[in-house]
Amino acid sequence: MFARKTPARSYRRTAPSDHTVLWIATTLVLALVLAVLSNYLPLGSLLPAMSIFMVAGALLLMAGIFLAGLRLGHDPHGLSEVAALLMFLGCAGTMMTTSEQALGLLGDVRIAVATASTTR
Repeated sequence: MFARKTPARSYRRTAPSDHTVLWIATTLVLALVLAVLSNYLPLGSLLPAMSIFMVAGALLLMAGIFLAGLRLGHDPHGLSEVAALLMFLGCAGTMMTTSEQALGLLGDVRIAVATASTTR
């Protein structure tokens, strides 16, 4: 009477220790982005820029996972967890950013674009 019409899908959940290399690689990439941005931006603009890059990276990563045909939490590589981490850190950075820092970042970008266009 209450039999299932479709077979149940069984997804193999991987243990958290299986993704150690992925977490190390993610940490190294975030550290590299932070080091590069700290060389080019003033200290007050670093937090808003990192939050923008993290949110954009999370959205691109999740779009890639979705287009690959995988769903949230069911990818064997744990990339959806990395995307969730990036989104969380990006939103936390945005909440800690003041309006003066965000407006300062826009001013720094305008100055960088203007100087880059005049040096060519």
